[in-house]
Amino acid sequence: KAGNVMEFFDHHADGLELAVMLDADSEMSAEAVLRLVGIMQAAPRMGIVQHLVVGRPTDAAFPRLFQFGMRAGMRVWATGQAWWQGDEGPYWGHNAILRIAPFRAHCRLAPLPDGSTILSHDQLEAALLRAAGWGVCVWPGEAGSQESNPPALPEFLHRDARWLAGNLQYRHLIARPGLRPMGRWQLAQAMLMFAVAPALTAMLVLTALLAATGAHARTASLLPLLLAAAL
Repeated sequence: KAGNVMEFFDHHADGLELAVMLDADSEMSAEAVLRLVGIMQAAPRMGIVQHLVVGRPTDAAFPRLFQFGMRAGMRVWATGQAWWQGDEGPYWGHNAILRIAPFRAHCRLAPLPDGSTILSHDQLEAALLRAAGWGVCVWPGEAGSQESNPPALPEFLHRDARWLAGNLQYRHLIARPGLRPMGRWQLAQAMLMFAVAPALTAMLVLTALLAATGAHARTASLLPLLLAAAL
């Protein structure tokens, strides 16, 4: 995907200033696109503006449950992240607008040291733009920005397995010279995202064990472990 984007910019983007990135399963309304264009026009040093994305309506049970969680927590999370990260925010690769010239100048991705291709390019591209002095921010609004969610748990796990393989590659890139501290944190956060599920599972199991055994006296000694698992 990263190579396809750069190839298009190199051969078909002459005279163009901005580009809106979409996945095959995502969409944005005209109002949402114009909102992003307006932000870019008002902030000439902004390299990427990432719009919040919500799930497209569906009748299937699993994506409806998943979308409930997104609706309940995603906007709050994105608003908080945008507040403290400022113009050093994340890029998720789609439903976003980017400035073509600095992207072409700073976001060409060489293969990894072992010769393999970088699979998850988006967060690294954001980190490279920030290192070059261009801003990356999130617009934590939901209106007009959607994507399709996996129809069932097996497809969801298959997608997450692909993301996990790509994000774990960041361990080879997090110490790359020139990156800003927040850029390194974004790469670390992308890797740590996949530690949340097993951590929450461990916390629930430990909590159930405490309740089943009545081991209230030992709760205090387990609190650090519970907190570590939650994090």
